Amino acid sequence: MWCLLALALVLGCALPAAAQTRMSAEEQKQFETGLTRRLQEQSGPRRAFVSPRTAEPALARYYADFTTQIECFSDTHYPRVAMGASFEAVATVSVAADGQVEKVEIDRGSGSPQVDAAIRELARSAGPYPAFSGELKNRYRALDLSSRWRFGPTEGGRRNAC
Repeated sequence: MWCLLALALVLGCALPAAAQTRMSAEEQKQFETGLTRRLQEQSGPRRAFVSPRTAEPALARYYADFTTQIECFSDTHYPRVAMGASFEAVATVSVAADGQVEKVEIDRGSGSPQVDAAIRELARSAGPYPAFSGELKNRYRALDLSSRWRFGPTEGGRRNAC
């Protein structure tokens, strides 16, 4: 019976008369609300790709806060494996609306598996990141934040107050 109701709602068809009489209006409304929520969840999260070139103000602010948090964290947790040599990589950190890290992907490796692993660990350990503001939370369930990671003999401290 529930499968028939779900199919009717998904296809936009009228419910069969037998189904309509078995459910009160309140039960039907609750069912439709629950089904709509489940369909939205199954359709996948609304995501935005964010990089240093992102122009939208709310996303650019979030990106700036995100990078500041990582830089401040890495000032005191600089990976030993990166000391004394130069490495550069590009990674995307996926952050959920509550600020939790979903995943970290290395888009362009540093050439060192140990440094790439350190980037993943830094990105995860620096979190959680700020929960999305109302504006972002209403529009996105997750952000994919892409950034360049540089390690070298002159790196290892921003020398700025965090």
